Amino acid sequence: MISSTRRLCAMALGAFALLTSSCAERPAAVPTAAAPAPAVAPALWRVRDADTTIYLFGTVHVLPAPVDWNRGRIAAALAASSVLVTEADIDDQAALQRAFMAKGTRTDGKLLRDTMTPEARARYEAAMRGLGLPEAAFDPLKAWLPAVFLPVETLRRAGYSPESGVETQLVAIAKARGMARDALETPESQLDAFDSIPPEVQIAYLDEVVSQLPEATSVVGRMVDAWKAGKVDELARVINDDEDNPDVRAALLTRRNANWAQWIKTRMAQPGTVFVAVGAGHLGGPDSVQTQLARLHIRVSRVQ
Repeated sequence: MISSTRRLCAMALGAFALLTSSCAERPAAVPTAAAPAPAVAPALWRVRDADTTIYLFGTVHVLPAPVDWNRGRIAAALAASSVLVTEADIDDQAALQRAFMAKGTRTDGKLLRDTMTPEARARYEAAMRGLGLPEAAFDPLKAWLPAVFLPVETLRRAGYSPESGVETQLVAIAKARGMARDALETPESQLDAFDSIPPEVQIAYLDEVVSQLPEATSVVGRMVDAWKAGKVDELARVINDDEDNPDVRAALLTRRNANWAQWIKTRMAQPGTVFVAVGAGHLGGPDSVQTQLARLHIRVSRVQ
């Protein structure tokens, strides 16, 4: 098995904001009177020394409805911070679209569907038809791009939206307060993580995505429920229940978490208070950012 349904969905969540930001804008929904957002208690961690505090907040990039997470200790931590750090800064839409085309376009002269086995191609084409998409839509592209897009589109049709996601709200808060902003990665480096996966693994990865699309919404619902309750171990189990392909896991999780831990270690040399927000899947399990920090002899404490 290349990876579990859970890991695939977690990867889709992580890529959702990046991918939807690069696509053509969809018509805005007609505003309606909304009920008060339910209050939740997601997990929050802290790294600190004599003159530096860095908060680590695990986010969900997309939600089916707004959630009242900015309260209690999270609100206090955010209010005390002068810098918001997210995974990537995706404000430059034109640059993001160029990056997707540069990284995702095939250069081997082959069409995507021609690289599939007949059985995998039949499954893929059925999934495309099921979503109302042309079967040839991704033919000029590498397999990782539809492997990300298809779960994204499935979640979007189930009502998930980056507008309800935590990052969108955090960026709005930061702009309103005049907070400085930074990013752990560039959009190009995020796409490089997918593009670094060997082509044959990308094809197998896409086939598993297609096979497991019917489960995507229910699996992500379980992830969101665990995140809302701050159940980090449960969230990690949901995501990491099955063994992943080492190439995929290293590219999309382990190396990135290690890089982010090194970023935090370097940032601890500067005084101040920083609020770091990354996908919740990066803050649980054996390869988490906290585990990587421990290997650098940096103590992390959970505050919520």
